[in-house]
Amino acid sequence: MESYPSNYLDSVAPYDAVAELVREMRQSNRSWHSIVRDERFARMGLKHSWFTNPQKGAFYRLVTPAERMAFLDVGAGSGIVSACLGPSYEKGYALDLQPIFVDFMSRRVAEDTIHNVEVIHGNALAIPLQDQAVDLVAINNLLHWIPHSDPDSDPRQVQLQLLCEAHRCLKPGGKAV
Repeated sequence: MESYPSNYLDSVAPYDAVAELVREMRQSNRSWHSIVRDERFARMGLKHSWFTNPQKGAFYRLVTPAERMAFLDVGAGSGIVSACLGPSYEKGYALDLQPIFVDFMSRRVAEDTIHNVEVIHGNALAIPLQDQAVDLVAINNLLHWIPHSDPDSDPRQVQLQLLCEAHRCLKPGGKAV
């Protein structure tokens, strides 16, 4: 599967720090909440607020549509937006292309008992959901990076492809933010 460049990953959270975080989650019985606050992760450039600050999801809750059956968090990264939206919806989908973030989010939703969010490893240019499956599509910090997933194509066309995929997944009256 294709991958975004390292500068994309580092704009979300330093890849090495997230990889180390996931390694420690696998090997210890400590919660991810306590692990992410370790000073060594701060020294690696990882800010625990990227994983825990509910303000990252608050905006999406403010603009949520009237119908709240399902949401899609595209480029979900740490899963903070999905964790914030989860209580307001019956079902959520947290989509990310990067295996390290998928691994983290899978562990996060299990540990935090977020039973209504499904973590999906997949490409935002071919979202593996049916047409009109969600009421809200949250695209957080991805639109300017998505052209890197198809570097031989016109960047604007790749961005439009992402927006078309988001639109395809939206129910009538849904919102893409």
